[in-house]
Amino acid sequence: MFADVLSENGGSFPEPIDSASEHIKPLPAFFNTETPFVTRFYTITLNADGSVQSSSTEFISDVSAQDIERSAAAVLKKGKERGWFGDFRYKLYETDGVRQIIFISNQNHRATAADFMRSTVSIFVLCSLAILGLIIVLSRFVVRSAEESYRKQRQFITDANHELKTPLTLILTNIDIAESELGQNE
Repeated sequence: MFADVLSENGGSFPEPIDSASEHIKPLPAFFNTETPFVTRFYTITLNADGSVQSSSTEFISDVSAQDIERSAAAVLKKGKERGWFGDFRYKLYETDGVRQIIFISNQNHRATAADFMRSTVSIFVLCSLAILGLIIVLSRFVVRSAEESYRKQRQFITDANHELKTPLTLILTNIDIAESELGQNE
């Protein structure tokens, strides 16, 4: 959207005050009065053969003449009206038969987005670990009653087994004694 506004205004930001009527013109929704001071961009005007005719780097300081030549050649080679060249978003447009390219630095936005993503992922991981810890702690209370019930059931089975074995052992012993005295008998 910045590239559209800049291309519509000859490679510069629109003036907020209409000089003819001294009225404040409404800026696009994504603009504010500070936008021209924080946006880094440069423009290139091309000759008919695609070579660089002129360039404007007054809104950016770290672009050399070689960078300008290289970026213009890369955009022309791509053959697309819009795209990315390194950390720059570009727009190739034509006004009154003159082709121009606007390159808008997106380095600050990308750094901010990367910081935001790192923060978001860190917070997500920390919250996930906290929730996992809570689940582990709370599950101990929930499992404790089931574990107690299982332990009691196991104890009951062991006790019942023991209580049944004692009478059976006595009966079998008495049968063995009776058989030895009386012989086999149903």
